[in-house]
Amino acid sequence: MSVREELKQILSNVLEIETSQFKANTPLFGAIPEFDSMAVMLLLIEFERIFSFDIDNAELSADSFSSLGQLENLIIQSRAAA
Repeated sequence: MSVREELKQILSNVLEIETSQFKANTPLFGAIPEFDSMAVMLLLIEFERIFSFDIDNAELSADSFSSLGQLENLIIQSRAAA
């Protein structure tokens, strides 16, 4: 399964919304009511658990969660650094 497909599944589970139609440019944080600061924390926990790496807090910004593509880039970069 691709990183994008895994992310869509994680987002669907954490946010309890349908994500199958999400594309790279789909806006997330600030655009989806369910995607709030608590969801960010839950997502980070799931990312670390599922992808088996620690996300460097210095790499995080609101922009990291602005779209599915940005979130995908964060995961890919974090995996490469692990």
